[in-house]
Amino acid sequence: MCPEEEIEERKLYNAVSEFERLEGDEVVGIKGYQRSSADKKMNEPNKVRPPQILLKTVEYIRDCIVDLDRLED
Repeated sequence: MCPEEEIEERKLYNAVSEFERLEGDEVVGIKGYQRSSADKKMNEPNKVRPPQILLKTVEYIRDCIVDLDRLED
Protein backbone atom coordinates (compact mmCIF):
# COMPACT_ATOMS: atom_id res chain seq x y z
CA MET A 1 0.00 0.00 0.00
CA CYS A 2 1.15 3.56 0.40
CA PRO A 3 3.42 5.24 2.98
CA GLU A 4 1.72 7.35 5.67
CA GLU A 5 3.50 10.50 4.50
CA GLU A 6 2.03 10.08 1.01
CA ILE A 7 -1.45 9.47 2.42
CA GLU A 8 -1.23 12.65 4.51
CA GLU A 9 0.03 14.65 1.51
CA ARG A 10 -2.79 13.34 -0.68
CA LYS A 11 -5.37 14.13 2.01
CA LEU A 12 -3.99 17.66 2.19
CA TYR A 13 -4.44 18.15 -1.57
CA ASN A 14 -7.74 16.22 -1.67
CA ALA A 15 -6.17 13.65 -4.00
CA VAL A 16 -7.54 10.49 -2.38
CA SER A 17 -9.67 8.40 -4.71
CA GLU A 18 -13.09 7.17 -3.60
CA PHE A 19 -11.72 3.63 -4.02
CA GLU A 20 -9.15 4.30 -1.30
CA ARG A 21 -11.62 5.58 1.29
CA LEU A 22 -12.98 3.29 3.97
CA GLU A 23 -15.47 4.13 6.69
CA GLY A 24 -14.98 7.51 8.32
CA ASP A 25 -11.62 9.16 7.68
CA GLU A 26 -9.74 5.89 7.19
CA VAL A 27 -7.79 5.68 3.94
CA VAL A 28 -6.24 2.63 2.29
CA GLY A 29 -3.74 4.37 0.09
CA ILE A 30 -2.70 2.75 -3.14
CA LYS A 31 0.75 3.98 -4.10
CA GLY A 32 0.32 6.43 -6.92
CA TYR A 33 2.65 6.96 -9.82
CA GLN A 34 5.00 9.89 -9.31
CA ARG A 35 7.63 11.22 -11.63
CA SER A 36 10.97 12.46 -10.39
CA SER A 37 11.29 16.20 -10.22
CA ALA A 38 13.66 18.73 -8.76
CA ASP A 39 12.04 18.48 -5.33
CA LYS A 40 11.21 14.74 -5.36
CA LYS A 41 13.87 12.10 -5.67
CA MET A 42 12.24 8.80 -6.65
CA ASN A 43 15.22 6.44 -6.68
CA GLU A 44 15.45 6.08 -2.91
CA PRO A 45 15.42 2.45 -1.70
CA ASN A 46 12.80 3.18 0.98
CA LYS A 47 10.34 4.23 -1.77
CA VAL A 48 10.40 0.76 -3.37
CA ARG A 49 7.52 -1.43 -2.19
CA PRO A 50 8.51 -4.94 -1.09
CA PRO A 51 6.77 -7.92 -2.76
CA GLN A 52 4.44 -8.63 0.18
CA ILE A 53 3.09 -5.06 0.04
CA LEU A 54 2.62 -5.27 -3.72
CA LEU A 55 0.68 -8.52 -3.26
CA LYS A 56 -1.48 -6.94 -0.55
CA THR A 57 -2.25 -4.03 -2.91
CA VAL A 58 -3.20 -6.33 -5.79
CA GLU A 59 -5.41 -8.39 -3.48
CA TYR A 60 -7.16 -5.23 -2.26
CA ILE A 61 -7.79 -4.09 -5.83
CA ARG A 62 -9.03 -7.54 -6.82
CA ASP A 63 -11.25 -8.08 -3.79
CA CYS A 64 -12.58 -4.57 -3.16
CA ILE A 65 -12.47 -2.55 -6.36
CA VAL A 66 -12.64 -4.63 -9.55
CA ASP A 67 -16.36 -5.47 -9.44
CA LEU A 68 -17.45 -2.39 -7.50
CA ASP A 69 -19.32 -0.93 -10.47
CA ARG A 70 -21.48 -4.08 -10.63
CA LEU A 71 -22.48 -3.81 -6.98
CA GLU A 72 -23.91 -0.29 -7.27
CA ASP A 73 -26.97 -1.37 -9.33
